[in-house]
Amino acid sequence: MPIAVLAAPISFDGYAHIIATKRTMTTLTAEPITSPHFLAYGQAITPVADRSPYGEDDAQLYFDQGPIRFYIEMMEHPGELLKVMARHTHCSQCLASADAEPWWIAVAAPHLDSDQIDLSTIRLFRVEPRQAVKLSPGTWHAGPYFNSSTAMFYNLELSNTNEADHTTRRLEQTIHLQLS
Repeated sequence: MPIAVLAAPISFDGYAHIIATKRTMTTLTAEPITSPHFLAYGQAITPVADRSPYGEDDAQLYFDQGPIRFYIEMMEHPGELLKVMARHTHCSQCLASADAEPWWIAVAAPHLDSDQIDLSTIRLFRVEPRQAVKLSPGTWHAGPYFNSSTAMFYNLELSNTNEADHTTRRLEQTIHLQLS
C-alpha cells in the first residue's frame, strides 16, 4: 500500500536531499561521496597512481589517543531507516567496502562543542566501489548502508574507539534512506 505524500519534493543547493515527507517520515536521497558537500564531514578517498607522493588528496588522518585498529567488519543488512547516529571525537575513522560494492553513509555536522545532532545538517552520501571515506573527528554518522543481505567493510579507527570514544544519539524522527 503506498504512503501518501504530504509535501512536494524540495531541493536546495542543486541536490534533492529531502525529497518528500511521507506522513511523518522524511526520505533522504544520496549525493556522490565526491561531492564538495562531503568536505564538511570528512574526506572522500579515491584511487591514485602507484608511487604518487603524499598530498592533499590523501586521507588526512587524526589518531592521537593510542594504537590504531584496522579490521574487516562483517555486517548484516541494516535496513533503510535512520534512527540513531554515533560519533567519535578522538580520531578520524576510515571505511571502505571489502566487497567492492556501492554503499551509503548518513552523516551530520561535527559540532564538537555540543553532544546534540544538528538535524538540518544530515545528509546521505553514496560511496562507489574503489572509493573510501575518512570521517573527521566528531562527525555524526550511521551506516554503512547497503542493499545485500550481508557485507564486509574495511574499518580503520583507534583500538578502543568502540569502548572509549563512542557517543550515540537517537534521532527525534526516523528518516527513510533512498539507497539507489
